[in-house]
Amino acid sequence: MPAARRIVRRLVAITTVRALAAIVDIVVAVAGRVAAIVRLAVIAGGAIVGSTRITEATVVGHAIAVAAIVRFATVGVAAIAAAAKITAAQVRTELSAGEAVTTFNRWAGLPLPLSGAAWWQGSAWVRLSGAPAAVRTALDEIGGDQVAAAEAERFWSALRHCQLPLFAAESLWRLSLPQAAAPLDIPSEPLIDWGGALRWYANVPPDVDVRERARSRQGTALHWRGSASAGRFPLVAAPIANLHRRLKQRFDPLGIFNRGRLMAGL
Repeated sequence: MPAARRIVRRLVAITTVRALAAIVDIVVAVAGRVAAIVRLAVIAGGAIVGSTRITEATVVGHAIAVAAIVRFATVGVAAIAAAAKITAAQVRTELSAGEAVTTFNRWAGLPLPLSGAAWWQGSAWVRLSGAPAAVRTALDEIGGDQVAAAEAERFWSALRHCQLPLFAAESLWRLSLPQAAAPLDIPSEPLIDWGGALRWYANVPPDVDVRERARSRQGTALHWRGSASAGRFPLVAAPIANLHRRLKQRFDPLGIFNRGRLMAGL
């Protein structure tokens, strides 16, 4: 899955409209030349309808045409590779959690090649991936301090694989929220990912109703680790719960698998 995500990020990062238009033009041209090569191959094999007589001059002419087409295709492939060249930059800037959420959402509304936006312990981490010109423009727009590739990779890898210190907490909540949701009134410093849509809270006092506070922002809360007297997964509305029960009855009529794990009585 991490490798698939990296591939998707790199594909999405080609943001320059001019480069995309050039790639389309080149692909269409190369496809046309490939069709010509196939036709020439048929002619050279004497299989054309009507059994066209092939002379020495015809064969030489076809050979020259094929050589030209191959050269054109080689140039086209090189142009595609150049147009699709990906570059990356890592930026870190000092912001509060609330400022980070607001800033991430402002950047999301701009044509910037953002491929990662997270906040942790007073710092906003931003990853840019795309065409070199697009990345340079984005760096001028967002400012901040560029981070060495090795240091940035350590942070993003630790975040991706849940290896930051926060993930070792005895109690851990995972909240899915609207990306622009304001910071929650929870007495714990969050780890923010997905540009604000995913937030982690560690060692929240038991008397704090995390799920209610997530619902107040149209979100949900999953008790990732720790005592879960109220259930590990968020409650769902009655119509959705009824749908879950009907699906469970259809696919697991004997109630063998994971009884009570997702929902009480299911």
